Amino acid sequence: MIRIKNKKVVGIVLGVISAMGLVGFYFGQTSSSSMDTVSWHSPFLNGKKLSGEEAANLLRKSTVSISTRFEEDDLFSNDDGGGVGSGAIVQETGKHFLVATNAHVVSLFDIFNSDITGDVDIVNYELKVDGFTPDAVYVHKYLKDIAFIKISKSSGNYKILNKRYDFKNESGKLQGKSVFAMGNPLGQDMSFTKGVVSRLSETNSKMGLPTKLVQTDAAINFGNSGGPLINEYGELIGINSLKYTKAEGISFAITIDEFDNALKNG
Repeated sequence: MIRIKNKKVVGIVLGVISAMGLVGFYFGQTSSSSMDTVSWHSPFLNGKKLSGEEAANLLRKSTVSISTRFEEDDLFSNDDGGGVGSGAIVQETGKHFLVATNAHVVSLFDIFNSDITGDVDIVNYELKVDGFTPDAVYVHKYLKDIAFIKISKSSGNYKILNKRYDFKNESGKLQGKSVFAMGNPLGQDMSFTKGVVSRLSETNSKMGLPTKLVQTDAAINFGNSGGPLINEYGELIGINSLKYTKAEGISFAITIDEFDNALKNG
């Protein structure tokens, strides 16, 4: 079990949001237990392809940097830990923006690989989005690598990625198509890369649930996790999540409809 003690962040509470099927870490004094209802899917673009420069401009306004820091309370060691990641602005909810990211970016364990059964005491846990403390963080209750962060609109002048690729009638249409990624690899803010879709695949979460993935050869490195992957029409395809480290050019994004389903059904 992970226990968080001596928080620097005010008012952190762990709970379950039954309507969303997500576990929530609530920050600050104004957090609520439900999201405003918004339309997740938007109409497609008018067919105009984006140049690399246009895609970079779009993503630069829609991508955030996420950082975490914590200390492990241990009698023999009190080392600092944490990391960096990315997020994508995907919705506007009242006075907030909603950021899609990976659970492993905001959590204290690796969703796919780490043993989370041992006792760990964490002190002074901090999470920042572009340097600001978020109002709420929601993590998928079944340990899919899916999370959402609620940030105040005063945090920045962001552009919402409100166009979605429709996976309902996919049938191999994505394979070979150009895609663009942006994120915070190794602490390098707003790093932009380009590739193609290699294939669609699946993996299993910690609890064995299938998770749909887009495989791409676009360069995605540590710190890119949680950042957006869009196609050449500016439609959001997925959230960058995994890299196969034993080979070159094999990276994965969780499809955006997995995030859609998390919001609707858990």
